Amino acid sequence: MKIQIIAESESKDDGFVGKTSFEREDVDTINDVLWLFSEFLNGVGYTYTKAVAIEKDDGEMVWSD
Repeated sequence: MKIQIIAESESKDDGFVGKTSFEREDVDTINDVLWLFSEFLNGVGYTYTKAVAIEKDDGEMVWSD
């Protein structure tokens, strides 16, 4: 699967108007998806983000790291 995430910023956010996009091909597992979201968050300025997680329907937590 290919995933593309786009963030649009306005000048009031950081002084610039623009877009940041991340695109990854061969995203095959939930770990791949979580890693992409983690990298995206860091790339758009949430540099303090170390990991992201989801809770599966059986209650198991899956982390990006």
